[in-house]
Amino acid sequence: LADGMGTGEKANMQSERVLNLLEEMLGCESEEIDSINTINTILSLEEKEVFSTLDIILFDLFTAKAEFIKAGATESYLKRDGEVTSLSAQALPIGIIENIDIAKETIKLKNNDYIYMVSDGFLEAFMNDRELIKEKILNMEYRNPQKIADELFNEAYARSLGKLKDDVSIIVVKVREEIYD
Repeated sequence: LADGMGTGEKANMQSERVLNLLEEMLGCESEEIDSINTINTILSLEEKEVFSTLDIILFDLFTAKAEFIKAGATESYLKRDGEVTSLSAQALPIGIIENIDIAKETIKLKNNDYIYMVSDGFLEAFMNDRELIKEKILNMEYRNPQKIADELFNEAYARSLGKLKDDVSIIVVKVREEIYD
């Protein structure tokens, strides 16, 4: 999840550019942190101020280990066994300064875990009330990730009285264990 500076088409183009660069570099088997640092250098050297948050989750389908990588992104949430915990880290967005610290956290996922990744526009729609967001996530009764994301977006939109101040992105992932004989 990338969230470019500003709102609308300009921010969307920045986000898309960052994600495309990241995808290309990872496709060439570049290490994640090296790829992010390279993109950061590209953005920080441009004449116009261009920056973007990055919120990445990479998980190993065999070990169920998930690596969360954050650069300026808001916290993510993990819903497990009737509890919601925040996954957060302090790091600047990419493109602001030449050398940045990138936050990483690794956790082992379990069957029926849900991961929620949101942009700062979502957080802003809830007036930065992280406890309220956790409560909303905890009380979600849907099992379908798309339905959950749609409901969370509708809630953010309603709380903004139909006028979102910032772009809102929501990604919901459900972890399912597949057993093969």
